[in-house]
Amino acid sequence: MRLTPAYLESVASFYDMLETTPVGRHSVYVCTNISCSLRGADELYEAVSAAAAGDADINVRSFECLGACDIAPMASVDGVYVGPLQISDAEQLLADVRAGSPVLPEKQLARKLVADPHANSSEFPLHPAESAGGGR
Repeated sequence: MRLTPAYLESVASFYDMLETTPVGRHSVYVCTNISCSLRGADELYEAVSAAAAGDADINVRSFECLGACDIAPMASVDGVYVGPLQISDAEQLLADVRAGSPVLPEKQLARKLVADPHANSSEFPLHPAESAGGGR
């Protein structure tokens, strides 16, 4: 293919989610962009990093923007968006990751009530508030 090592490194280092060194099998990206930072993301990142210290299976890193400002501060845990988070959520978040169970299910973006009452599927059942009110 006639690609130089320098070219490959430049492509790999350009994309935030490509790792050039081995990392843990679980990814925890804490958004530290302005919306999240103003709501305590920097402290949240420090708490999650401290709680995961020494665990080679968990890759914790700050991320410039995950595009979910409405749930700031937030994180992506193995691709699942959770928030808004508090510093006190750090331990439970990592306990869920280590146990292989859903991470903070009550704070998952995919499970939040939305304006469209037909947006939920059987995979993500109706929100309790919607169920109580007659729902679909």
